[in-house]
Amino acid sequence: MACANGARTALVAPGRRVSYADLNRETDLLSADLRQRGIADGRAVALLLPSGWQAIVWFFAVTGAGATAVPVNPRITASELRAILDDVEPDLLITVRRVPGRDIEAALGELRLTGYRLPPVAFVDNDAICRATGSGELMVDESSHPATGPDGPAPDTAAIFYTTGTTGTPKGVMHTHAGLLDSFDRMQELHAAFFSGSAMTRAARIIKLAWRYGIRLRHGIGHQIWMTPLPVYSIAGFRFVLHALLSGQRLVLMERFHPTEMLDRIQRERVNIVALAPSMLDVALDAASSGRYDLSSLLVVGVGAAPTSPALVRRARAQLGCAVVIGYGATETGGGVLVTRMDDGERQLAETAGRPFPGAEVKVVDDQRQEVPTGCVGELACRSAGLMAGYHGHRAATAEVIDQDGWYYTGDLATIDDQGYVRIVGRRRDLIIRGGANVVPAEVERVLLDHPAITEAAVVGVTDRAAGEAIWAFLVLAPAATPDLTEIRQHCIRRLDPGKVPDRLRILIKLPVNQTGEVHRVALRELAEQQILDRRARGGKNGADHD
Repeated sequence: MACANGARTALVAPGRRVSYADLNRETDLLSADLRQRGIADGRAVALLLPSGWQAIVWFFAVTGAGATAVPVNPRITASELRAILDDVEPDLLITVRRVPGRDIEAALGELRLTGYRLPPVAFVDNDAICRATGSGELMVDESSHPATGPDGPAPDTAAIFYTTGTTGTPKGVMHTHAGLLDSFDRMQELHAAFFSGSAMTRAARIIKLAWRYGIRLRHGIGHQIWMTPLPVYSIAGFRFVLHALLSGQRLVLMERFHPTEMLDRIQRERVNIVALAPSMLDVALDAASSGRYDLSSLLVVGVGAAPTSPALVRRARAQLGCAVVIGYGATETGGGVLVTRMDDGERQLAETAGRPFPGAEVKVVDDQRQEVPTGCVGELACRSAGLMAGYHGHRAATAEVIDQDGWYYTGDLATIDDQGYVRIVGRRRDLIIRGGANVVPAEVERVLLDHPAITEAAVVGVTDRAAGEAIWAFLVLAPAATPDLTEIRQHCIRRLDPGKVPDRLRILIKLPVNQTGEVHRVALRELAEQQILDRRARGGKNGADHD
């Protein structure tokens, strides 16, 4: 890619523009330095870096040396970092000294004071590619111990991405070089498929898009400018980075999401393609409603990493005037499995997760992993060349989710219609069994979100002696709304079967989410369980309440 696009800008970050030639040169330099230190052949390197150009340069340097990159959120707690380091046993930890709101160097020092033996640590400068630049030597703190773990990743493992832990303990997901590239290949096949078929078919597609998006289509010709605030240490953010760079496009970087800053960069850099989590899109639309920003360069807004409501998609399309497509994937899939197409029907664009990418297969199964009839709810399973190589150090957990035929069982509840469009209706482990009946949280959440006073809703099941599980609904109200839990309960009674009406309503200032905007349901269950314990200690009774 550097040979074909050497002088072209690859990365745009605050105060810095990196060409493809510079990106290639710096990664080659660092790869050579790592190899001289014996860090190759599958040995692991933890990257505790913000989502800027440093993280990208180092990722490609580590994988270029033949080592395994382990991207880690630089803002995780010391205990979370320790768990990852214990799991993967890296030969080297590469990090910056601090990020906004987090003094990483001090946190590592506190870990040492507890007696914990860190791997060798290399601090890289915020204003330079690396300390190796110009000197040919990477400055490493040798006061830490070298990793000695005998069971490192396999030599062909390019990276280990850790799951978010929203539904349990984070696990290291291993991906090979070929597996990560498969996601890019499938995207290229998708683009090629759009221009396949007869001349009449192709013309009909183009006319349809021209009617929908008009002059915006000019941004689909030639080189484009891409941007995402999704973190590079997540598979969703990294996949977008990989697609942009392998396509020879310009990538605008954000280390942290801020809606007005993002809108300002879209306007200034004339960004064409943006990838966002639903929560990011929601607040960005609020900020854009002022009319202060020129967003006419946008061609496509891709939404993924968490469930997306149809109302949000329709609002974004109306307000931005560009295509809004939904993608579905997981850390385990290594990339997108499902996606809506720009020329899909209005309902499919807003209400589904689309159809499979070329080369990907999906099916919906029952508890015995047998396919269910079209339109029935079951667990979504998928198969593609981009699936993970397994969970690091957890063979049994891997065998639980990937069968001998290569099908990965996602844990998501879904339906497939007769046209092949998939609707995600919830998580299997989030399924609430109340009084022996199954309750899908998403169904209850949709009803709650129809109430004008509610802007966010998350429903979880909490252990209950009488019903098996009680339905707890956590709500975020609109700024001007007055809490009226009795009226909200009546709204649910009017629209839901009696067995699906929430037992408890609780109002929060905001819902706990992970770095990609997915609701942290484990935290909500823990909050509910703690409230139950507190009420029992006070001798109180269960009922609706709020903070």
